[in-house]
Amino acid sequence: SSSSSSSSGLTLPERLASGSVAGAISTAVCYPLDTLKSQMAVRGGLKGSALRAARQMFAEQGGARAFYKGLGPTLVADIVGTGLGFTLYDSFNSWYQKNVTGGRKPSPAEKGVLGGFSACVCLTATQPLEVVMTRMRVQGVGGRPVLYKNMLDCLAVTARREGWRSLWLGTGAAYAKIFPQLAITYYVFEMASEQMGVGGLARYDAGKRTGKIVTP
Repeated sequence: SSSSSSSSGLTLPERLASGSVAGAISTAVCYPLDTLKSQMAVRGGLKGSALRAARQMFAEQGGARAFYKGLGPTLVADIVGTGLGFTLYDSFNSWYQKNVTGGRKPSPAEKGVLGGFSACVCLTATQPLEVVMTRMRVQGVGGRPVLYKNMLDCLAVTARREGWRSLWLGTGAAYAKIFPQLAITYYVFEMASEQMGVGGLARYDAGKRTGKIVTP
């Protein structure tokens, strides 16, 4: 919400940028494990233990760069998704407080529902990139042909051969998973923030400067 933005000292663009950078860094660090998992899960993919599969992947698929197949669309999806998620959650809370509650701060349960909706909007925007990432990770594995040169080529080829709707395959099931997952996450976070007094030190420091200690 806007109040949370002001209390943290960050503007909305700063929150958007920080969320996007955090998402990009975490993705880049963990991505090799996701690629390895994908190649072990598909039919005809890598076999054996994770260590053995990683060695095979390194030896047969071009070294270290094999672990970063499809990184481009994944980074874009995470940057857009994380940044957009922060922005939408903040904007939905501000709109809800202004137009629905008449100025009352949304409850943790209400914020959970708003967080679920913001996650679904993000999913809609990034689902084509998830489809591209999955296809690029497993091409060339288990005898599969190498069909795509890069992210844009994969988007174009998929849309041309299967139609634009194919880029949103599985979205319904993803909604069913991500809405309750993110709604519960936001609810628990907001509830814990209230119960544990997150932001209390900021209020205390502000009180010391003004001579008035503000308590929750």
